[in-house]
Amino acid sequence: MLFVRETCDISVPQVFALYSRIHPGGTKVSYIVMEYIQGKSLDSCWDTMSAADKSSASQQLRLIFDKLRSVPSPGYFGCIGRRPMGEGIFWTRQEDSKDRRLISGPFDTEAELNNALVEKYLYNSGMPSKARFYRRVLPRVLCGHASVFSHGDLQRKNVLVGDDGNLCLVDWESAGWYPSYWEYASAMFACGSWRDDWHEYVAGILDEYPNEYVWFDMMVRELWS
Repeated sequence: MLFVRETCDISVPQVFALYSRIHPGGTKVSYIVMEYIQGKSLDSCWDTMSAADKSSASQQLRLIFDKLRSVPSPGYFGCIGRRPMGEGIFWTRQEDSKDRRLISGPFDTEAELNNALVEKYLYNSGMPSKARFYRRVLPRVLCGHASVFSHGDLQRKNVLVGDDGNLCLVDWESAGWYPSYWEYASAMFACGSWRDDWHEYVAGILDEYPNEYVWFDMMVRELWS
């Protein structure tokens, strides 16, 4: 959020403090003290919104994400400051240092990121023969995408509607530099049960990558299973 406030003209909570504590048992827990935004989540009010209000909200979000995309890329895929990916599917155990760089990044190329998905599949005890399939085809279908700054978790629960009607994005823990399709694919994956029309508005908020979404959906289900 500090990075976003410095580089983008969008509304995010102000950060007042960051600190860590070692809890009993040796676990390090990090805390963040931030501004309280008066309002409600877009998720809690979506079903009662008119089509005009939904359209207005999606237009606001489109402007927000366009501003995020305008941040110049540092030329890698990973978190701010050339750190490992914050997205959970790239997670490895702390003690598995041998696998962390290969799976968690950061990555200089999209090919390295694709390879990390395959390595994570194997890390999760996936079938070697199926891993060879992914290693062969992912470079053909997930390629040629620019590194763009992304929120990483566009869901309505992460959008606050202020009392003044302005929208504010929260939950930036996954933010970083991802392939240009990633934001759309992850947002569509988060549609979950497809119980309403949210997916139709996602198509206006973000550039669509339907082919990449299908492969993303398959890989995420593999990596979270």
